[in-house]
Amino acid sequence: MKMILVRSTYAARALQASLLAKDIPYLFIGGVKLLESAHVRDLLSVLRLVANPKDEIGWMRFLTLWKGIGDVTASGLIEYLMLAENIDQCIEVMTDESKVTKTTVNTVALVRDFKNDVAKAVTKAYSAMEELLAEKYQNQEWEKRRNDFSIVAKLAEKHSSILEFIGEYVFDSFVCYGQNGGST
Repeated sequence: MKMILVRSTYAARALQASLLAKDIPYLFIGGVKLLESAHVRDLLSVLRLVANPKDEIGWMRFLTLWKGIGDVTASGLIEYLMLAENIDQCIEVMTDESKVTKTTVNTVALVRDFKNDVAKAVTKAYSAMEELLAEKYQNQEWEKRRNDFSIVAKLAEKHSSILEFIGEYVFDSFVCYGQNGGST
């Protein structure tokens, strides 16, 4: 086992990206891992929705990023979104909600359009959300944070679908055990 010491979490970002891209297991001690950082999770929330339109937590995170949408509005909208059968119907539901801006709807539609080109989906999502994220993180080292999105796009290059990418990097892995003790 080898250990690599870095002076700051930011300095470890490129190393983390390389290890992830090459499927080399590692243990990160201290700070926050790249894909667990708030700004990256905010961006990836829209990819989660395209991968799984029934992701209530993803919807809450994504919707409340946008001005004019608080917890109450988002919760009410999510009730209707859960009735939709696919992401296209979710886009229709969002279009009918007066507090949801065209930019919000267009961001979801744009990512949907690139669901089989994950790196481009990440890049397009970032372009659509850059101003929003910059404002949210303006007092939290935004200039350093913004560089993380190119690393996420680089990680996404080796995946052929958003679902595959989200499944590998974003969703927490867990095993469910049924009544007979077997995994389900």
